[in-house]
Amino acid sequence: MNQQVSSCSIPCNLCGGKEVTILSNRSRSRKPLQTVICRACGLVWSDPRPHEARQFYGEEYRLSYKQTYSPRPKHVLRAGKVALSRFEKVAQLLSYRKTVLDVGTGGGEFAYLLQTLGHSVSGVEPNRGYADYSIRNYGLTIQVGFIQDAVFQPESSMW
Repeated sequence: MNQQVSSCSIPCNLCGGKEVTILSNRSRSRKPLQTVICRACGLVWSDPRPHEARQFYGEEYRLSYKQTYSPRPKHVLRAGKVALSRFEKVAQLLSYRKTVLDVGTGGGEFAYLLQTLGHSVSGVEPNRGYADYSIRNYGLTIQVGFIQDAVFQPESSMW
């Protein structure tokens, strides 16, 4: 692969760098979409952004990638397997009961797993359909929206 070094229009959200390597010029559906990686820290993003993030993740993302506004059984099964795999990676950090904030909760499978293991879990999910699913089916405490807009109690150790 010929890696092209370039300056990008959007500074890196992690380190502020503007020097990137272009990883791809096509999306997974083969449509034009430039994907870059920051040469300083390794963060990957689309440049330029293909959409307005709040609208896309709040309303369009799940419809675009899963053709549904709330999870179907096959999505729940797949997400459950991912939740188990994710837990294996962080199990040592959760060896005793903790307060956990799950950002981008999706359908809630990971948060539910942690809750059933005795952790105090709350989440933030921008898509109302997925957030409502996790609230209704798992009894989770989920704020619908983005982490920047989430509200926590002043005494909370989460924010």
